[in-house]
Amino acid sequence: PSNNATVVNVQRAHNGPSTCYHIVFKNKKTPPPAPQTGTLKLVKTVINDNGGTKNVSDFVLFIENTQVTSGQVLTLSPKEYSVRENNLGGYTAGSWGGDCSAHGKVTVEAGKHKTCTITNNDNPIVVTPQMGTLKIVKTVINDNGGTKNVSDFALFIENTQVTSGQILTLPANTYSVRENNLSGYTASSWGGDCSANGTVVVENGKHKTCTITNNDNPQVITHSPLEGYCVANPSLVEIDEQVTWTAYPQGGKGNYTYTWSGWDNLSGNSRVTHKSYTYEGKKPSQVVISDGTSTITVKCTTTVEKEEEEHNDLKVVCEANPTSAYVNEDIEWSASARGGNGSYRYTWTGTDNLSSSKKSFEKSYSNSGVKSGTVKVYSDGETITKTCKVTIKEEPTPVVLTTETYTPPTNGGVYLNQVPYTGVSGNMKVSMFILGLIAWSTLIGYVLVKRKADKLGLSVGQFITVGGMGNTMAFAGPVQMQAPSIVVEPLVKAPEVIAVDATDFMGSLEARARDSRMIISADALSMIAAVTGRDTTEAHAMVDTLAAKLRSTVTDQNDWVIANAQKVSSII
Repeated sequence: PSNNATVVNVQRAHNGPSTCYHIVFKNKKTPPPAPQTGTLKLVKTVINDNGGTKNVSDFVLFIENTQVTSGQVLTLSPKEYSVRENNLGGYTAGSWGGDCSAHGKVTVEAGKHKTCTITNNDNPIVVTPQMGTLKIVKTVINDNGGTKNVSDFALFIENTQVTSGQILTLPANTYSVRENNLSGYTASSWGGDCSANGTVVVENGKHKTCTITNNDNPQVITHSPLEGYCVANPSLVEIDEQVTWTAYPQGGKGNYTYTWSGWDNLSGNSRVTHKSYTYEGKKPSQVVISDGTSTITVKCTTTVEKEEEEHNDLKVVCEANPTSAYVNEDIEWSASARGGNGSYRYTWTGTDNLSSSKKSFEKSYSNSGVKSGTVKVYSDGETITKTCKVTIKEEPTPVVLTTETYTPPTNGGVYLNQVPYTGVSGNMKVSMFILGLIAWSTLIGYVLVKRKADKLGLSVGQFITVGGMGNTMAFAGPVQMQAPSIVVEPLVKAPEVIAVDATDFMGSLEARARDSRMIISADALSMIAAVTGRDTTEAHAMVDTLAAKLRSTVTDQNDWVIANAQKVSSII
């Protein structure tokens, strides 16, 4: 039989001759082969009972010429091996132990594990009577994500660089210790036997220790800039219909606060506020958003309209934004529809091949002039047509706005600020004075008037400039006025005046005043521009409000009214 078989002889005996059976049992599994390798590891122990600061990882260990770490297991062929270490200054190494001989010999056997041990103890401090000793002990705290170790900081006794825990034998004297701190860490004052500034006295036969701690600084959390916008919903409402104003902040430090303000006493201190209006017109608002450190102001607008007769309550508003722009500047044409069956179809036509089937779109123009857009809105079998316009102007020569101090005229001109106060009486005198003022100013400033009138697209009769180049008053409307109903109040000179003809923004305010049958002074226009931050929508709304307030003081609503800075200030 083979080596994998077992032979058994069985003899059976009955009352007759015995029978012998030869049975063979075959083994199904082959026994495992004998182990061919063994394992070995080194275990290091470090004792620091005399001020030493080294760790197990600071000592280098070897099995033959292969560097290993304490506790690392190596699989090796069976034979004898030598183990060793690189001891460090200030420490005494013990003899090898465990499965190793005292001088570091060990035999690895197949299938067996061996362990060799060694201990390194820091040496006692030796102080001679004629000398003293000094060491520096550094501590590093990383409780805010810091990664530096004690060995990363350079330490010095006078100009001699030392390591933490290193002992120097020195003559008795006064010494200065210091360190090179690292970015991201704050160093404490010196302690132990050192003074706070790092001075220590070494005495014969004595040992001194100076300590210092470096703590990583707290992390500075950065945030993206505080930004945001606000929305009025809906953007087109009827009188007494509620509008929901919502602020949308982002970035910053969070924990936002809100302060709402706007026309018709809009107010609120939450992200969302509500308001209904009793008068028609554009209703601008603003919200101040703060995160405790930064503050921004964002603006939004809704439009309130009277309920008008429309087809099956279908209502449409056509808008061009902005209403005045330069050549090649994008204009947003948009239509807002309400009522009907809620489903709308738009068809746009207009000058310069304007055409679209969208609710809103953009278009620019290559030439100046008044451009119109007409939109037809279809809903529930009904159609409403609306037309809106935009004024396109040639790109102007850049103008530098200057701030001027008011000085009395020296060229014979007459300023609106010098109009005498006549109270509520003397209407005929006021009328005669203004007519004389117009004639006198026409004689002096015709060339300037002509230039300004051409720029605004007005006739000379529609725009009269009174005074010198530094201080002007716009008569935004026809010269003919119904004198008996004009009320003149004392005018206040503004400490700073922006030339009325310096920007098209100011020109748009003059035109708005003319449409409201109001004569307005340059300082009043400058005040409106400053208060509204040159926001066209808010500035126009303020001009409308000013005209309405002044018109409430006269009997004939067709009369022209006069506005100066004092009246603007009272309205604000």
